[in-house]
Formats: sequence, C-alpha cells, structure tokens
Amino acid sequence: MSGFSFKSGKSVAQMLADVRVRAEKDADRALDAGADVLLAQVRVELSRPGLGRLNARTHRARPGDPPLRQSGALLASARVETPRPGVRRVVVGGPDAPYSAVQEFGSRTQPPHPFMRPALRHARGRMGAQIIATLKKGR
Repeated sequence: MSGFSFKSGKSVAQMLADVRVRAEKDADRALDAGADVLLAQVRVELSRPGLGRLNARTHRARPGDPPLRQSGALLASARVETPRPGVRRVVVGGPDAPYSAVQEFGSRTQPPHPFMRPALRHARGRMGAQIIATLKKGR
C-alpha cells in the first residue's frame, strides 16, 4: 500500500497527514469561535448594572448580583487563553484584578458576586451552535 499514490502524486500517508492538519485547523477555529461567544457574555455580565447601593462609604453589589464596576480592571482582564492546542480557557483576573475568584465565589466575609457561571449558563447554547456553524463552514 505504500507504493499507491493519487493523481496529484501524493501518497496515502501524505493525504492523511493533510487531512489531519486541516481538521486540527478547523477545530481550532471552532474552539476560538465558541470561546469568543463565552468571552462576550462574560463581558456583558461584568458590564451589567447591578442593583447595589451606593453611598459615601460603600459601593457594593447585592449578594448574587455581578460585581459593581468600580475601576474596570476585572472587565479589562477578561480574555481567552490557549494553554495548549485544542484547549481554550476564558479567564478573568490576573495581576490587575487578583480578586476575581473572591468576586465569583465569595469568602468568609464577602458574599459571592458571580459573573462566570451566569455567563456560561446564558452562552452555553450559543457556544455549541457557533462551534457547529464554524465546523460546517470549514475552510
């Protein structure tokens, strides 16, 4: 079978390698599209005005509401990371917003102000649809 080749002059092994590369590129594009949907929804959640209270001393969101926007650092830190091929992560936080986990899950002294979980709940169906549409579109 190693002596078999197509009219293009490519061997079966070369053709299969080309298919694999093309499939990996299509899958990466689809993952990027799905992650972009979630990232957009995270940004919506972080931009949504909460029903918090504001006075001279406190600026707080109600427990369960997304965090109230103060500096914008949390929103600015939202991004998609690719730790390795075939994996996408939507991340919020970092050096400028190290408090993202406390906002999402709360602490002993602060109630949670989730934004990632509601974003995922709202975007899940659209993410799947976008991934499928991108795969169907192909190259």
